[in-house]
Amino acid sequence: MNEKDDALSELLDLLSSGLDMPDAVYDQATSKYTELSRWLSKDHIQRFDTDASIYPQGSMRLGTIVMPVDETSGCDVDLVYLRELKKSSTTQERLKAQLGEQLRGYVESLKGSRETIPSLEDGRRCWTLEYPGAFHMDVLPAIPDEDGPASDAILIPDRDLRDWQHSNPKGYAAWFEEREAKVLASRLEEVAKAAEVEVERIPRERAKTPLRQTVRLLKRHRDLWCQGNHEHKPTSIIITTLAALAYSSEATTASALQAVVGHMEERIERRNGVYWIANPANPDENFADKWRSEPSRGSRFFEWLSALQADVHEATSRTGIHRIVETLSTAFGTAVSDGAARAFGNRYYETRTAGDLRMQAGSGRVGKSGQVRVPPHTNYGESG
Repeated sequence: MNEKDDALSELLDLLSSGLDMPDAVYDQATSKYTELSRWLSKDHIQRFDTDASIYPQGSMRLGTIVMPVDETSGCDVDLVYLRELKKSSTTQERLKAQLGEQLRGYVESLKGSRETIPSLEDGRRCWTLEYPGAFHMDVLPAIPDEDGPASDAILIPDRDLRDWQHSNPKGYAAWFEEREAKVLASRLEEVAKAAEVEVERIPRERAKTPLRQTVRLLKRHRDLWCQGNHEHKPTSIIITTLAALAYSSEATTASALQAVVGHMEERIERRNGVYWIANPANPDENFADKWRSEPSRGSRFFEWLSALQADVHEATSRTGIHRIVETLSTAFGTAVSDGAARAFGNRYYETRTAGDLRMQAGSGRVGKSGQVRVPPHTNYGESG
């Protein structure tokens, strides 16, 4: 990797990490989710005398959460509430209504305590616990899919509470991790070594892998591009799936971003003239199914992809940190790009003053790698 690519990759890493859920918010969300899980499990046994479990899905499970453009609205934390029921013993309406009763009981149980009391909102197929200014938890009721393609397949309500929908968040997450298995293992070892702890103690979803960093960047670009016109906004599941399919174990975020953006379109199939993006956890499901009945959804996706490709090409073809940051600001937002640039500058200064900055012989480029050591700078205009 040359010095420009090294700098670009570091900038992209800093930018993408700035889009992630802050550690303090993540810890709070994890604590609240754990508390809710324990309460619901206990209440379910008392109320229904059967087992139930709750677990994260989507970007929370994959480690690809992106802070909203309007940060005051908080992050999405998506949860599955799985009840051990047979499909013949319940209905979608009853399943959702009973979860609502339980969550109202949960909120009521917090009154009089020092715990943060969330508001409860009724969604079309799930319930939302809103923690103002931080995050909200969307709790989706589910039952096992006895006829599904895998043991962890589930059935969930559709938006109109008519037809059961097939899903498998655990299976999808396992597939996503498999796509980055080699790099993920390496990153977890690096983090564990730096923290001087066992690898098992590092939350897998918090590892900053090139694929996860790239997915986060794509989602932020999509969010900015769709500002003012959210109709048929490209879905996160399609973006994440195509990115993972296009990823080929690239070791840096810069190389991963370029590879993914350059090959995403190739990963969209055409089956009998129909666009097809198969669910890796259930190949019979087409994530692009709505593109057939609403062609504007597909058109919107390709318009966004074209804009993304142009912006990434512009960023990767420019030289000079200031010019690169200008392009990144257009693509991913001024505030987060400026923050990444400041962090990059601080690291550069710290490395320079520590005497670890090196210059490449011949080119004169400076950075962390190179053949010629740059002497540490003193505050007196002298080299030491």
